Amino acid sequence: MFYSAGVLVVVSALGLWLGLFETFGGYENRQRGILLLGTAIGVCGGIHWSSRSTKPWRSGLLFLLCSWLLFQTGNVIGEALYFGPESVQIFGRLVILAIQNEL
Repeated sequence: MFYSAGVLVVVSALGLWLGLFETFGGYENRQRGILLLGTAIGVCGGIHWSSRSTKPWRSGLLFLLCSWLLFQTGNVIGEALYFGPESVQIFGRLVILAIQNEL
């Protein structure tokens, strides 16, 4: 259980790092590397989680989906924080723009 939570925390931290420091710098190779690393961690976590389940395919895919959603959520929040919003309203607008990929 703690292993799975740790994997999800690492994946969301990678997404946050990508959004904060790598998205707007033009470092495409590092962006791809972080994306691949986050995906590999999610896949390994899904394999580990599914090995302990009675329905391995469902639980593995569910874990992979959750890790991908947390990665994307961290990325969106990182992109919004990159601009240093001064209020909650501005932060909300930046999050919506980042979800729509308009930043």
